[in-house]
Amino acid sequence: ARSPATAAALLAGTGANAPAALMNGVLLFDPVRERILRSEGFSRAETAAVLSLARGWPLPAMIYTRSDQTLTVFYRGADAGCLDGFIAARSGSRWKRWQPTKDYLSVPGEALYAAVLGPREILAALEADVKKATALHTVLYREVDRENVWVFEAFSARASKAEAIRASARAVGAERIVAFGDNLNDLPLFEAADVRVAVANAVPRLKAEADFVCGANTEDGVVRWIEAELSGGPAL
Repeated sequence: ARSPATAAALLAGTGANAPAALMNGVLLFDPVRERILRSEGFSRAETAAVLSLARGWPLPAMIYTRSDQTLTVFYRGADAGCLDGFIAARSGSRWKRWQPTKDYLSVPGEALYAAVLGPREILAALEADVKKATALHTVLYREVDRENVWVFEAFSARASKAEAIRASARAVGAERIVAFGDNLNDLPLFEAADVRVAVANAVPRLKAEADFVCGANTEDGVVRWIEAELSGGPAL
């Protein structure tokens, strides 16, 4: 679910040459040329519906728009709450600009992503609003390392981790897809994978769908699994 603002730095120096599926498959990003290759945004009607709904939500939403290679995230500036730390950790990137707004209806252009952080009960109601008003894909899950913070995301029905990762595999002629995940929004990715690996601190449902469980993502579990796989040793 990352954007280029954090993914580009993580991929730098790894030698990765396959396009990266970002933001639940909304973006396909070339880590070699450092360019967004494609994006799947909301329709005008979907944008209007979400912006109208966000105007009355009790929590500030993050509404993503794209201009060429830059994402602008509009959010209600007053009472940002738990967004403060989220924004601070992701500021200063050439890939993403943060723009406070007093009224979501003033957001220009068409949206390609919406996200809200907060309590599960409130976010479940927001998700129901969006599902009733649009055909957008939605996902609701708890932050792995924050017990009381949940995440609600809405994005185009044309986008998914599964479709984006298949496109990435085709681009480099990959013979198989090995997927690593930790949360419920990785379930579509697992559907597209030949091998499914959950990290040790993944949510229980994802572990149940996995072929393997590797070490936690706080202990370099994914890298260690890949090292073992490439060396011909047992997958850890």
